[in-house]
Amino acid sequence: MYCAVIGDLIDSKKIKPEERKVLQEKLRLLLERVNNDYSSYIAANFLITLGDEFQGLLIASFPAVEIIDTNLT
Repeated sequence: MYCAVIGDLIDSKKIKPEERKVLQEKLRLLLERVNNDYSSYIAANFLITLGDEFQGLLIASFPAVEIIDTNLT
């Protein structure tokens, strides 16, 4: 069984372009960290698909909530 995680940063298009670029870079770094930290649970790496949308595929649903709660701190 697999668990797909699909997300979107809500209303990110309302953010100023220069701030949005910073936000997108933070998202890229966060997904890179998730891919490293949870590699044993990941069937397909998390990646940015369109602008501020992202997705990843987990082998099991077990770490999904923990991954979703991950932040850059």
